[in-house]
Amino acid sequence: MPDTVVTTLQVVPYDQSSTQLAVAAPQQATQQRSHFDKRTDAAVWAEKTSKGKDEDGEEEMSWSIWLQGIGLIGMSGIDNALSYLTFLTVRAFHGRLYNIVDLHMTLLPGIDMVLLSFAVLGTLIFVSMIVLVECLKQPFFHELMNARLFFSAMPCGIVSAILLYHSEQTQWAPFATVVAVLSTIFFWCLHMRVQYRASLNVLSKISLDISWLLALVCVLIISILFGLDLLKVMTGSEDLGCPYAPNNRMPVKILPLERWYCAPWDEDEPMLVAREPVNEVPVQLTCTDSFIAAFASNGSGPRVRSL
Repeated sequence: MPDTVVTTLQVVPYDQSSTQLAVAAPQQATQQRSHFDKRTDAAVWAEKTSKGKDEDGEEEMSWSIWLQGIGLIGMSGIDNALSYLTFLTVRAFHGRLYNIVDLHMTLLPGIDMVLLSFAVLGTLIFVSMIVLVECLKQPFFHELMNARLFFSAMPCGIVSAILLYHSEQTQWAPFATVVAVLSTIFFWCLHMRVQYRASLNVLSKISLDISWLLALVCVLIISILFGLDLLKVMTGSEDLGCPYAPNNRMPVKILPLERWYCAPWDEDEPMLVAREPVNEVPVQLTCTDSFIAAFASNGSGPRVRSL
């Protein structure tokens, strides 16, 4: 009987721990990467390589997104500049009291300094954006833009709306500032809604939709009322019997002449008032004669009353 050779092989259980670790590592890295909000801001633009990809191997930003960012920054700069212009407009009211608009500005002390403070804050945020995003390559573009919107643009828009209410059509700078701020809010919210529609939750989408829609409606309403001279419907100036007018002269009635004149303010030269003689021969006067002695024989003299 032939000898039988039995070979015994030792079965080693398959260790899947190394494979699980190898699979878990990419999954964990993917999960960690998903938590990072890849912003299309200036800091990401600076990380692009000459091969058309950034450090993570993703395609570089399209021209449309780049132009959107430039447009948003430009609009923010415009409303910030108009805030300074509105401040200068309010400062021009100081020291004069021509009409009801000047009276309202006088009764709002310190509103010009409040406007200037918020405008300066917006300018400082622009400077910090240049330093942090462009120079230090930090991904803070959206955070700084949101901060400027909440702490500078919106307060400037509210102050300008108050000035617009008190000046109506007499001053265009407050109107332009309000429209510029509302336009910035409209385009910024619409940009965020479209650009991050895949990562936003439902509450954020609803908030952005309500914000850009309200901003658009307000711009249309204010523009129509200002263009058609209907802001008085909101202010009720005509109902109060005190319409707003851009007066810069004081009406004066010369009683002896029975005529009205508009006397300008802040003039270096006196206003000449003259008339042709009526039913009389021109009187010969000397340098020593006074008007009262020559024309007011009753002794009461001429009266001048300003209204």
